Amino acid sequence: MSERVDLVNAHGEVRAYRVLRTRYNANRERYPGLHLQIAVATVVNPSGHVLVHERAEGKSEAGLIDLLCETVKAGEEPAAAVRRGLADSALVAGFRTDVNAALQKLRKVRDGAGVI
Repeated sequence: MSERVDLVNAHGEVRAYRVLRTRYNANRERYPGLHLQIAVATVVNPSGHVLVHERAEGKSEAGLIDLLCETVKAGEEPAAAVRRGLADSALVAGFRTDVNAALQKLRKVRDGAGVI
């Protein structure tokens, strides 16, 4: 079953409630000016290492390095989405990866594809 999401305008105001995410993805022109709300977190340990993860195979942009981000579900607060993302993912291992290699991938994404 597809999750339900609230769609927001450019000011972050919810304008469409409890929309099926699959319906939004398949028919975005039906929701002009509305977007999924995404919560993003940057987690830095005391040594200055940034928590990142590699996007899973089969997902869009698979293999690229990403910060923690989650789609905010219907009725959910962005902070709760971030907590859910931390709980759902084994991201703690991200601190044990080669940070310099991860930063190189981030630079390639930023400079090459304009994703960041």
